[in-house]
Amino acid sequence: MCDRVTVSLGVVSIVPNSEISPPDLINAADKALYIAKQQGRDRVHAVCVVTPS
Repeated sequence: MCDRVTVSLGVVSIVPNSEISPPDLINAADKALYIAKQQGRDRVHAVCVVTPS
């Protein structure tokens, strides 16, 4: 039995606009999560999605 739980998170921040769809946001968060997992346990990887104006 283990006495710890570890958490890795993928976090995405956007300014909502018509160019970014909900699936785009989910895909970006998923990629951030896998990057966090590759870095090890107890990691957070954050991404800011910016679209041209």
